[in-house]
Amino acid sequence: MNLAPSPASIGSRSAAWQLPFIPERLTPLRLTPAWTQLRPEERLRYNQLQGLYFHEQII
Repeated sequence: MNLAPSPASIGSRSAAWQLPFIPERLTPLRLTPAWTQLRPEERLRYNQLQGLYFHEQII
């Protein structure tokens, strides 16, 4: 069951979905050539998903 709200359900003006959740240097994909091929909005969403994953591992 997915309890996390999507950006669309919150609204495009929510600040939480327009900012990275963790520093980019902590995301594994940033160190690969594929990182440069991502659009800015894809990089942001990837960062947010990695931040959620990181948070789940800590808790």
